[in-house]
Amino acid sequence: MAATFPSDSQQASGIVQLNISNKDGLVTVTPSSQDRFNIKVDRAIEACVGAAHEDRFRQQLTLLFKRLASWLLERPSKFTTAFVTLRDGCLLFLVVTRHATYDGAFEDDLSALDIELANDPDLDLITIHTMAIPSVSEVALAGFVKKSVALEFKAGIPT
Repeated sequence: MAATFPSDSQQASGIVQLNISNKDGLVTVTPSSQDRFNIKVDRAIEACVGAAHEDRFRQQLTLLFKRLASWLLERPSKFTTAFVTLRDGCLLFLVVTRHATYDGAFEDDLSALDIELANDPDLDLITIHTMAIPSVSEVALAGFVKKSVALEFKAGIPT
């Protein structure tokens, strides 16, 4: 199948159309290194869609981190540290509480955050759960936090 070249007006605007109806056709890609290569149109479309999802995921992750930090900043006396880590195939927001006694209001706030994040259309590419635990040893904490894939938030109030 012959390649379709963009019209002069498309070239001037920088638009190159990849049409799935030409899925067996080839696209020549010329990166800045000038090492040209050909890929099938359907693969090029998949790569473009994947890149768009990756950018959107990064934006959502940034939004999520800001929201979690803001939530924690409103409750500095309630926790010593918090983590975003991987657990059971999704993200986990783990809050290590300052006190070992049960705090119903704090747990209600954390549950409300969990529901809010799950229903937020601006975070539709992210699945995250929340959990609170009392201060535990590093060994016990390792059962909850995958340190190689964790972001840690520290409280600003000394213990």
